[in-house]
Amino acid sequence: MSYILDYEKMTEGQFEPSRIKYYADEFFDGDELASVFYLWLFNNFSTCQKEVTEDLGRPMYKKLAMTLTRIIKKEGVHNG
Repeated sequence: MSYILDYEKMTEGQFEPSRIKYYADEFFDGDELASVFYLWLFNNFSTCQKEVTEDLGRPMYKKLAMTLTRIIKKEGVHNG
């Protein structure tokens, strides 16, 4: 099962397109949806886990962003 995300609505006024592209190219092989999830999680998701004490939790947020891209798709993009 996949969920559909209104990508434009999620990114509107939140992140500069150049910032999304930078993180997509740097960490996610060009996957802009994963980049948006990463940026959103880093700015809005908090935890008291040990991962946050090391490198501000970036590896944890990257892993979570990749997991979310497997279950949430951009509106109008269909897999299968």
